[in-house]
Amino acid sequence: MTARRLPPVWLMGLANLPYGLAGGFLLVTLPQLMAAHHVAEPRIAAITALALVAGFANLLVAPVLDVWLSRRAWAVLTGLATGLLPLACLFSLDRLGLLAVLAFAGNLFAYLFTAALGGWLGAALPKETDRQLSVWFQIGNGGGFGVGALAHILLYRALPAPLGAMAVAGAIILPLGLL
Repeated sequence: MTARRLPPVWLMGLANLPYGLAGGFLLVTLPQLMAAHHVAEPRIAAITALALVAGFANLLVAPVLDVWLSRRAWAVLTGLATGLLPLACLFSLDRLGLLAVLAFAGNLFAYLFTAALGGWLGAALPKETDRQLSVWFQIGNGGGFGVGALAHILLYRALPAPLGAMAVAGAIILPLGLL
């Protein structure tokens, strides 16, 4: 029996793109859209800050990634949530309380996604690829952030509202095909 051939490490590391794309949405696109909807700057800052608290809340929730499902399944599920919650945010721009909750949840799922993905790939790959995987993980994060910061607002504004919102979500979900 032959061993299963794995995709290149760089390709698996780029599977972290949804994390960066979601970050670009949260920290660039969403504040711009709130400002365009005449939300006061202190409210924009409060909603963004609340969403960033998910980075700390992640530490409390992340142990769930070790139960019930495989890390791969968690990566797929949390990756889908990472893309769908920005879609919900875009349909909630006029309901700031709900928007704040959705932005928090979206960022929490983005953190859980990258943790599940890292755990899965870290266990699936030989130890000697750890450094290379880490580099490509960061390229996926930083590159995804930059692409998302530029593309999300362009997609949302260039297309009719529902289609633009779905295009933003699709852009975040699309790299999950690498999984």
